[in-house]
This record gives sequence, structure tokens and C-alpha cells, in this order.
Amino acid sequence: MADWIERYKTILIRRKVSRNTYKIRVNQLETIKEKLGEILLTEITTRHIAEFLDLWIEGGKNTMAGSMRSVLSDMFREAIVDGRISQNPVTPTRAPKIVVTRERLKLKTYNCIREAADQLPAWFPLAMDLALVTGQRREDITNMRFSDIL
Repeated sequence: MADWIERYKTILIRRKVSRNTYKIRVNQLETIKEKLGEILLTEITTRHIAEFLDLWIEGGKNTMAGSMRSVLSDMFREAIVDGRISQNPVTPTRAPKIVVTRERLKLKTYNCIREAADQLPAWFPLAMDLALVTGQRREDITNMRFSDIL
């Protein structure tokens, strides 16, 4: 399967996925290769996939299990298209139920965090204020430049 994972990486490049998506996929594929790489692609069964996904489900990491299942499913779909296998061993597995545990940050809590941020470098509390006012993501705030302001 390790050889197919390398081939799948070139398929991802051909799809022109974003640099960040590609980086994430490569990390996921390395994990898959580490656990399943020694098994021949044609010998991978649903049981192998289920046991692989259970590693995360048992650890309470259902989001990671769902993400890995998605990557595996796509990878095996490409193997079918390439004529290497006839059925996708991921299809019979169930996607883990993902429970969102985030909640809104209350203004009182934000203000406590903001006060603590005053002890950090000067740019940090300013970045927090900018994020609060604009509603931008962390990544967008870090990429902002003065030239972006109209």
C-alpha cells in the first residue's frame, strides 16, 4: 500500500489542491502508511480500515477518525479508477459521530483573556482587538498588512 500512497500524492498534486490542504493530506497519508503501509493494496480489508479508525475513536478523537476515513475513502476510490482494486474497503465502515464541543466566548471571559494579553508582546493584544472587531480568523489576522487597510 505504501507504493499506492506515493502515487496518490501525485494525484493530489494533479488535482491542484491548495498548498495547505496538500500539506495536511501528506501528514495524514504518512500516518496511514505507518499503520497500513506494509499490507498490499489488494489485501486491505474493511476490518483493517475499521481497526485503523478505532485507534482514534477509542481515544475520543472522532473528528480525526472522520478525517482519516474521508482520506482513505478517496484514496481507494482513486485506486478503483486506476484499476488496482475492484471495491472500496472503506465504504462499509460507518463515519464516526462528531460532536462539536466548542461554545461561544462570552465577553466577560474575553476581557479576562485580553487583560492577560497585555503582559505579552504589544502586537498580541492589538491582534486580538482587530480579530474581535473584524471577525477575521487567526490566519487572516496574521496575514494582514497595513497596505490592506483602505
